[in-house]
Amino acid sequence: MQSSPVASRGAEVFASSTAMVMVYDTDLNLVDANPAALEYLGVTLDDLIGRRGTEVFATFDLEGRRLGPEFLESIGLAGTLEAPATATVLIDLDGRGWRCVELNFGRLDVDGKRQGMVCSLVDVTDRHVALRRIRLFSALERLLAVTRDEPGLLQGLCDTLVEVGGWRLASIKVAGTDGAHSLQVDHAAGLTDYLAETDATWSPRLGSGTPATVALLTGVIQVVEDCASDERTASTREALERFGLRSAVALPFGIGWRWAVLTLYADTPGAFDAGAVELLSAIAADFGLALNTVRSAQASERQLEVVFSLLAETTTASDGAHARGTAAIAEALAHELELEAGLVTAIRRGALIHDLSVQVSDADLRTTLVARGTKVRDSGLPWPFPEIVEGCREHVDGSGLPLGLTGDQLCQPAKVVALANELDHHRRDDPGALDRLLRSWRATWFDAEVVDAARRLLADGRLEGIGAA
Repeated sequence: MQSSPVASRGAEVFASSTAMVMVYDTDLNLVDANPAALEYLGVTLDDLIGRRGTEVFATFDLEGRRLGPEFLESIGLAGTLEAPATATVLIDLDGRGWRCVELNFGRLDVDGKRQGMVCSLVDVTDRHVALRRIRLFSALERLLAVTRDEPGLLQGLCDTLVEVGGWRLASIKVAGTDGAHSLQVDHAAGLTDYLAETDATWSPRLGSGTPATVALLTGVIQVVEDCASDERTASTREALERFGLRSAVALPFGIGWRWAVLTLYADTPGAFDAGAVELLSAIAADFGLALNTVRSAQASERQLEVVFSLLAETTTASDGAHARGTAAIAEALAHELELEAGLVTAIRRGALIHDLSVQVSDADLRTTLVARGTKVRDSGLPWPFPEIVEGCREHVDGSGLPLGLTGDQLCQPAKVVALANELDHHRRDDPGALDRLLRSWRATWFDAEVVDAARRLLADGRLEGIGAA
């Protein structure tokens, strides 16, 4: 092959170029490629010779349509090729990720006669991603401008993220208020058959879960670089592999007082870099605000205040000061942890009712705590209020009450209120003694991150006087 006129002329082209270059014969089959192209593509020359690029790599146009061997003819490469031809395609580099590549074709002449073509490859992935993000924002802005109903906004968001954003699956799951702790899939687009095969129910006794359930438990965005190895996808790995879903991101956001998770899956590992996560976080926040407007969040909050007033009436006068103190400390801790504003408010309100009075026949603490959680669930208050009331006496080492839950089974709001509840009982302690207590509690009774936030407040004098009657 190296002695052919095309290969010899190709060698001259390679010698004069530092770009990625491939050479085709007149039948549009590959006959050579320079080291830069081979390294970029991750193949050897033997992998290419005698074949077309679409036979070596999964190749798609920018609309996501699979391209076959006839692709080269479709862009005018058959015949004399009097003028250069250019095409931009998406290629899967043997599982190493999708790249956007600009292909520039030109004639390859030997002794004045056309003997083939030379093709330079230019990676334009960054430009493609930037343009796709611009198109995505434009499409979402149109959606927000013309859609006034909540189901239309949520479904439109999923549809747009798949059709314009290019992700393989988008779903919005909403936290239920039932004892089984269900995550209900409200809206989805893309490979939705995957969702039908996976169980969205989670339990506070489970130490791990799917990206969506972990995001809901922690209130923190979950990024899965590789679904084939991450423990958060262990329970659904077989289905993920069958559907070709290889990385994921789950973003918790508020819809009024319902908590939801936007989950996206991509077909390549590492698809959700810092830029993508920042973009998606902004989108989730924008849609949360839009949905709150649609649902008349002010009316919803007024209803919640009525519920809280009813619950507060069952709290004894002696417990009232403690509830207010705990709520103030919990709010300060939540701000120090830089939690989302809606979650800070939920934590403050949950702390206000953490010690509500209940009527029980057996007045031991364990029974009382269980009864409190039941009462809050029966009131219809959503996540995280039942979890706060049930978990405010739990310890991260499993030594607490009523269920002996450990740190990975407690949601972030419950961890914050648990420490705030204890701190309110020690508000008159000497700062040095309180700091020693906090250090002894760290990662045993209370979450290390929350304890560290309390120690910062204490060291700066910001804990003193918070919520004092």
